[in-house]
Amino acid sequence: MIRKTDAQTDHPVAGCICYSHSFARLKELAGQNGWRSVDQIMFYTRCGSSCGLCLPYLHLMLLTGEESFPVLTQEQLASILKKREDTASAVHVDIGRLIGDPDLADL
Repeated sequence: MIRKTDAQTDHPVAGCICYSHSFARLKELAGQNGWRSVDQIMFYTRCGSSCGLCLPYLHLMLLTGEESFPVLTQEQLASILKKREDTASAVHVDIGRLIGDPDLADL
């Protein structure tokens, strides 16, 4: 379960840990190749298709242009991924499993 800590004031989340791609590199690739969606980033780099923890951060990267983020709370993760239901359902992400809340598994 992700807990709100002092780390949220820092920017410790800077990329996809499963495929070792920084958000800076993913943003660069998206710009070079015209990728405008998380689905395109997932298709070409596989980021977001394994554990899925970087999905909300990929979405934020595309929306804001930022390359690092504070750790999100459960509520923040659920809110972002609820807005991205198309991506979440496309990769069958079990949100409840990811953030330790079985009540959110149907998002």
